[in-house]
Amino acid sequence: MPPAAFFPLSLLPFSRKTNKLKIRLLPNISQQQEFASSMFTHEAVASICFHILTAHRSIVQLFNILGTALMGLVLTQAAPACHISSSSSEMIVAGNKTYAIVPIQWTVQINNTESPYNLTIEGTKQDVFHSITRVDPDAAANINNTVNAITTALFANHTSSAIPGIHDDATYTPINHFCNVAGWGRCSVDRLYQGIAYLDGVPGQPSNGPGPGTCGRVSCSYSAAIFWCNDNMETKVLDSFGSIGDGVERIIDVCSVGSRALVDGQQFFSDGWNAIARYDAC
Repeated sequence: MPPAAFFPLSLLPFSRKTNKLKIRLLPNISQQQEFASSMFTHEAVASICFHILTAHRSIVQLFNILGTALMGLVLTQAAPACHISSSSSEMIVAGNKTYAIVPIQWTVQINNTESPYNLTIEGTKQDVFHSITRVDPDAAANINNTVNAITTALFANHTSSAIPGIHDDATYTPINHFCNVAGWGRCSVDRLYQGIAYLDGVPGQPSNGPGPGTCGRVSCSYSAAIFWCNDNMETKVLDSFGSIGDGVERIIDVCSVGSRALVDGQQFFSDGWNAIARYDAC
């Protein structure tokens, strides 16, 4: 009898009891021929094909699992440095207080007609700018020029208070503030500056309410969000959107970390409203 290492391998017919294919060693040619005649019945061939197909499906499933895991790893690596565990699309939790998210209304005057009119828009300042662009392109171009000038000043001086024509509205008195709020994520100060510039550059008055405990997202770009919250029982109207920008500037001044690169915080004002800067998905 030759060594076992030289025995040819053959598959035994499918066993319903064990639900497996078996492999055995055939020591001589006559046994192989006898086995072959009994092996290749329709049932045996069908059994083999079934197991080949099952194995193929298992391999495909394995590659799908590996592909999903790899994609998750890539997305994790590509995530921004500042992050938060959940979206703030429905509420914001700050300490022991929960704020409901509501749409913010913006009222801007459109002057490119014989009879100027007020346009009311819901959403962020980005939505406001896009709406103005559709109905008054010249006004949108002027706003864009103003925004660019404010952005340049903010990057250079870290404040927009010295820019002529900006923050000429009534002064609101800041009171207490919170920094590094539990459960929030920090966001880019540079991106917040861009949001502040739009708030300073867009004309009109923001309206929020009634409260207490209602917030609206007034700006969000590149995961840097600005919220305006009303703690009054009645609707709150500010003199300008720039007032919200003032609140965010104060948050940056007192809360930013890492050479002013990242920040999150909440600034309260004496007349019952506050501004929030933090990470959000956008």
